[in-house]
Amino acid sequence: MIFKFEKNCHKFFLKSKTKNYIVCVAIGKKHYNDWKKYSSELWLKYCKKNGLGIIVIYKNLISKKNHNWKSPTWQRLLVGNYLSLYEKNINNICLLDTDIFINPFSPNIFKRLKKNKISVVTAFKDIPFLKSNFELRKKLVFLRKNFLSRKYPLNSSLTASPKDIFKHYKFKKIFNNYFVAGVLVFNIGLFKNILFKIYKKYCENKLRDKFSGVEVPLNNELMSSNLVSWLEYKFQAIWLFEIADKYNFLYHDKFKDKKILKIIIEQILTENYFLHFAGTLSDAKNVWKIKNILSDKKKLQLIKSYQNFKKKKIKTKFFKTKIKNI
Repeated sequence: MIFKFEKNCHKFFLKSKTKNYIVCVAIGKKHYNDWKKYSSELWLKYCKKNGLGIIVIYKNLISKKNHNWKSPTWQRLLVGNYLSLYEKNINNICLLDTDIFINPFSPNIFKRLKKNKISVVTAFKDIPFLKSNFELRKKLVFLRKNFLSRKYPLNSSLTASPKDIFKHYKFKKIFNNYFVAGVLVFNIGLFKNILFKIYKKYCENKLRDKFSGVEVPLNNELMSSNLVSWLEYKFQAIWLFEIADKYNFLYHDKFKDKKILKIIIEQILTENYFLHFAGTLSDAKNVWKIKNILSDKKKLQLIKSYQNFKKKKIKTKFFKTKIKNI
């Protein structure tokens, strides 16, 4: 197998002295422009606040002519090797999908990074909703079938548990947790070769076409090797979960009202750190393409005040009040 990395595939969007960088794989003009237009401003605010840098991978890391080329979603596994080859002043990276918004006042994600582990966010356990995860997923498929497509199956794989997923793909080990690959935080020196080997493994003929996306095999490989540490849900709040639980009225007008969408997105961001619009249907795919999210200075100040207020200890005091007869 010959792996030859291309040159000049990345751009520094913001440099950092801390050697910690948020990195996104936005290969192709459209993906890069969408990220820059809709996500980048929030990323900049967050990174400047926490002294982080931003790197964008905007070209294929290996040539499409190379037999070992795989889609951009797979190429995230090559980022560590590529950066270590061409950039010497980077220690840790946080790989984020382009369709993720960041609350600028969120804590520094690198301070949650555990040594010798790759930090990921659970999509199943300890998710802060009144309904169980399975009930929430059932509600989501019901909404999709009744408002988006009559052909959408009520027994969609979206309702599968982690055990169902690993059994379906006939993996040797069965786990009761699962992460969405939109957030991966790790030390380049420790994990570049491990991720590279996973990429190479799934370039082999018998596995090459088994998985279109990287998420399922990556879950299996990392958890089988006990290389995962779990971040709280707030570091990758899932848009579909949030709207199914709290804002399902959006399905009635099929997500057409941009003003309402903007208000709801900002509300969810206020309560979380990162918000991921994962999904390929119209309830997620293009919903995030709204400009000027959290651009209002008064709203930003309100969020900052709220964040500070939550940290304070409150000693309850009862006040005497006069109640007037009505």
